[in-house]
Amino acid sequence: MGLIKEDQGKFSVDQIIFENMIRIRTSLIPFQLAYLVFFATALVILVLVFRPHVLSEGYVFSLAILFVACVIFAMQTTTMLRNNRI
Repeated sequence: MGLIKEDQGKFSVDQIIFENMIRIRTSLIPFQLAYLVFFATALVILVLVFRPHVLSEGYVFSLAILFVACVIFAMQTTTMLRNNRI
């Protein structure tokens, strides 16, 4: 399949396979998971800490944007996990 290359008796793995991955010890996790954690944390902080007494358009808009970002990065993370069978 062309995934392993031999050069002067040494074997190497094509690094394109691991593009957009973070390696922590022996685990590979998609890079999009870091974005998902960031936006989910921002969403939780916005709901728990910065909740106004009266809902404003700006607050609802920011909630919607953070929620959409979480959904997008959750979908990308699950797609990467399924495609790479990690």
